[in-house]
Amino acid sequence: MKKNFLILLIFIFSFINVFSINYDELTQEARALAWSGEYKKAINIYENLIREYQNKEVYLDYSNALAWSGDIKKAINLLNSFEGEDSDIEMRKARFFYWNLNFSEAYNIFSKYKKDELEESDLAFINWYEEYKHFFIKTSYITDFLKENRENQFNIYMAYNYYDVFSVALKFDNFFFDDEYRVGKSLIEFYYDDFFSLLGISHNQYYIAEFGYVFKPFTLGFKSTKYLENYDEFIKSTSVNGGYFVFNFVLENIEFLLRANLDFIYKDYFYKDPENDLVFSYLIGSTYKNFGFKHYFDLKELNKSFIEYKDNICDFNYSISFYYDFFKKNFGAGISLGYSF
Repeated sequence: MKKNFLILLIFIFSFINVFSINYDELTQEARALAWSGEYKKAINIYENLIREYQNKEVYLDYSNALAWSGDIKKAINLLNSFEGEDSDIEMRKARFFYWNLNFSEAYNIFSKYKKDELEESDLAFINWYEEYKHFFIKTSYITDFLKENRENQFNIYMAYNYYDVFSVALKFDNFFFDDEYRVGKSLIEFYYDDFFSLLGISHNQYYIAEFGYVFKPFTLGFKSTKYLENYDEFIKSTSVNGGYFVFNFVLENIEFLLRANLDFIYKDYFYKDPENDLVFSYLIGSTYKNFGFKHYFDLKELNKSFIEYKDNICDFNYSISFYYDFFKKNFGAGISLGYSF
């Protein structure tokens, strides 16, 4: 009797050991296939594994393979089928919601956890979402330090964001004008899915139009503007038409931005022939946590660097910035205050 029992135990342990080896080999093979981009082969293995193993590791690995293959909805449904509550499952689900641009669902999950339980990229998303909630209003004021011909700019920005579908904003630039020739703009921004547009008029009834498409991490856009210039130079109006390219990516809590513009500028004069010009300009910028840097440059009259610190207290956010204009050899500063709800 004891001998038979011993043989049975040996058989059971041998079976478990073989089963374990088979499991380890299959999971390692599936992970290697997923990492190398052979998602279909990896998914086939995971489909077999999940029939036998209902553990968290298989759910997480299988959902990764699905999401990387582009089937994010199926990855989310898979995680929803996991029995019981688990923080790793929930956070992975939140990241998939974020990848699928379902920001409100991602935020609802992340907000259940303490900050020290989240990764830096998760915290960056939460800070961004809380800064620009569904309703947002912001004012900013920028001035330089020159005593003569000081340039001041006051802006108001109001927005409604339904993140998963669209965003619409009303913006007033140079709301208070220093002189009658300053171009003040009233703008309406509209975002739908990966498309966006910006339409507006200046206080002199000239137009601003911009259209673009986002395919992360890239953006392509076209802009067309016409505005009044200074009569002292006998300019009736200036038209700017051109395109731009944006590259923007986030690596943990560091963001990098590059924007390149190519503009065709047409100046119409009262007392002399019109002038044409082709201008290339660019913007480079980066942010690290609460600090940011931006540099604007073209070959004509723009060479300006900004440093900024921004933070938020509950639903209020603020920023303080300083800049140096290399062409005018002048310092300036700005402050902005915002509220979201």
